[in-house]
Amino acid sequence: MASTAPGAKAIMTSAARSDSMLISSAEKTAEIATATANEPKAAAKKFSSIRGVVLAKREPVIAPIALGFDGEYYNINGDEMASACAVACHADALVFLTDVPGVKGADGNVLRWLSIDQIAEMAKSAIISGGMLPKLGACREALLNGVKRVRILPAEAAGSLPDLCSSRVIHGTEVMVA
Repeated sequence: MASTAPGAKAIMTSAARSDSMLISSAEKTAEIATATANEPKAAAKKFSSIRGVVLAKREPVIAPIALGFDGEYYNINGDEMASACAVACHADALVFLTDVPGVKGADGNVLRWLSIDQIAEMAKSAIISGGMLPKLGACREALLNGVKRVRILPAEAAGSLPDLCSSRVIHGTEVMVA
């Protein structure tokens, strides 16, 4: 099923509580983790398997799927899932690779920097819409819950990822707290 049902929210969203989610990785293909948005430390403990995969210098593959109270699996917004995992793993940076060059301003040009305070006004003015809304919501949640850097990066600029923490990346949009 490809919809989200009550009781099948991703963790760390602005929606108060989260429920269950299915995590797939190279080492654990079906671990059900439960975490609460109000308890990030508990979430971090539940996601220790992701950290273990990363510490083993492997790439975790995480399916954004949740188990609903009805026993059915539901698709979860991948941006919210990525944000929740970054928070739970105490990541320094979160990068969203996407098919657009970044967040565009009212003039149609890509914004190099965007404050989380600007997001609501841009949404209200319909400057941002569609799939960018949940992506920016996920950026906001990550930044407000301990992730230091969040960037929306066009997929063709993925080669700049190694430089993300050591230098200024000129592609995409950096979302910031202030």
